[in-house]
Amino acid sequence: MRSPSHVVARNSFYNLLTQGLLALLAFWALPQVVRGLSKDGFGLLTIVWSFVGYFTLLDFGVSRAATKFLADAFALDAAGEVYKITWTSVNSLLLIGIVCSAIVIGATPWLVHDVFHLSSEVVAEAQSAFILSAISIPFMLVFGILKGVQMALQRFDIVNVFQAVMGVSQWGGSVVLLWLGFKLGPIILLTVGTRVLLTLLALLVTDRIVPKFLSNFVLWNRDSFKRLFAFGGWITISQIVSPLFLYFDRFFIGIYMTLAAVTLYSVPQEALTRLLILPMSLTTTLFPALSQDALGKGDTSAAGLRYSRSVKYLILGILPVILLLILNANEILKIWLGNDFADQSTRVFQVLAFGLFFNSLAQLPITALHAVGRPDLTAKFHLVELPLMVLLNILLIPRIGILGAALTWTIRVIVDAVLLIWAVHRYGNLSRTDSLSSFLSRRMLTNLGLLLLSALLFLLIPGIRLKIIFTAVIAIGYTTWTWLYGFDETDRRFFVQLRAKFFE
Repeated sequence: MRSPSHVVARNSFYNLLTQGLLALLAFWALPQVVRGLSKDGFGLLTIVWSFVGYFTLLDFGVSRAATKFLADAFALDAAGEVYKITWTSVNSLLLIGIVCSAIVIGATPWLVHDVFHLSSEVVAEAQSAFILSAISIPFMLVFGILKGVQMALQRFDIVNVFQAVMGVSQWGGSVVLLWLGFKLGPIILLTVGTRVLLTLLALLVTDRIVPKFLSNFVLWNRDSFKRLFAFGGWITISQIVSPLFLYFDRFFIGIYMTLAAVTLYSVPQEALTRLLILPMSLTTTLFPALSQDALGKGDTSAAGLRYSRSVKYLILGILPVILLLILNANEILKIWLGNDFADQSTRVFQVLAFGLFFNSLAQLPITALHAVGRPDLTAKFHLVELPLMVLLNILLIPRIGILGAALTWTIRVIVDAVLLIWAVHRYGNLSRTDSLSSFLSRRMLTNLGLLLLSALLFLLIPGIRLKIIFTAVIAIGYTTWTWLYGFDETDRRFFVQLRAKFFE
């Protein structure tokens, strides 16, 4: 029988595998979709996809709240609470989704004619596209809750199947339709139709994994509603502010510089932030596990131990990737985007990659704080950081250009990571959360010191071939050293058992 830690590790691997494969599929499909549609057509398609995705933010944090409270209810074997929480969440978001759908449908003529200034050739398609996307909003909000049920039960096998089908239909399906001679309309219909069908299927799956779910219908429960929206309200603040952190710097670059400068900054930033699938694959499955670990009985040592070791494993795993990106930034950009782009964006890429380490690390304390019921702290930190980011952008971009925007973003994520780690130790109520002491242990410092020494030696090696050979040797050496000296006996036993129990 697998331990909870092995379940988390296995599910994290499946999350990473699914998201990685979907990213590769999107990378392959995107140029073909762009070539198969006109500029107006592809622009409209991205708007519709953005609409479908963005409206999931209208759940007011309820899907995240439902995942936490359902994980608690499953741990306590409280079937009545499961029905109340799930149905209250579903029905509340269904109502919100219907209202939003009606608003979008009513605003469609204004969006098509006055906001996006579309050419006459695509006006009819645009109207149909917005109406279809509006119809899908209630289904997508409900899907988020049903996905939360699967996550709370640690059924990430089901979660990843649904994610894979959705991603393959969006990217692979679009390419197939273009090969068959279809254009924009059928692609949009496929995107929306897939999401509607998957929501209905998820409802049937929920009835299988939660016994008698459909027969125990609850229209609305006042206590569950108050708990969900009180918790979700703070999540909503973070959901509103977080996109501003990603796009405000581009806005200021556009004001103080040029649109070309926006491209030079945003392309490496977009590429690097895709690597957040590494920590997010872990935190997605860690969240319900930590929620159950931290539940009641006054003993939170299991949650604290799981959190501390997750921090340790993430640092050991992601730091070599970050160093490799920083050291090879110029070569990566030259191969990917050409010499001219590399000459202007290498320093930006390196600064953003450095910040990515702290941004990745921050995902763990965010998850821990949400798991112990303190989403208010993450929201408050974001509200404090927002004016800091605005001020730094105003001061740095006019003076040092896009490098100033990169520095601003990196400073912000460092501050965020420090505040979040401090908050977990101060307010997290988790035993054995001294991940900082674990990080500063002799084993970890020796391990990371050797890695940094290798990075310095890398800079002295001439020629790309020798650098590739040196990188391979260091990768083998780092893995061996980490196993022998970076890990303790508990770590090694965990990974040995994981290999044996992975497919049980």
